Amino acid sequence: MSTSACASSRSRALRERFPEVTLVIGTLANGSNVWYLPDANSFGNGLYQEEASILAQGSLEAVIEAATAAIREVIA
Repeated sequence: MSTSACASSRSRALRERFPEVTLVIGTLANGSNVWYLPDANSFGNGLYQEEASILAQGSLEAVIEAATAAIREVIA
């Protein structure tokens, strides 16, 4: 899974959860130590993104859940 695929997966999940809210979603670059954030299903397939990532399996899903909670708090 490419970096852009991870970002679009994250963005898609958040937009599906908040269809009535305009979301502006950015990513870090040039200085981010995250590099890759594969989805849980991408781990164990021998992908470069898994090997290069410093984050554990399930981290993308945790980011989506944390972002969901933060957005709910802001729009409440």
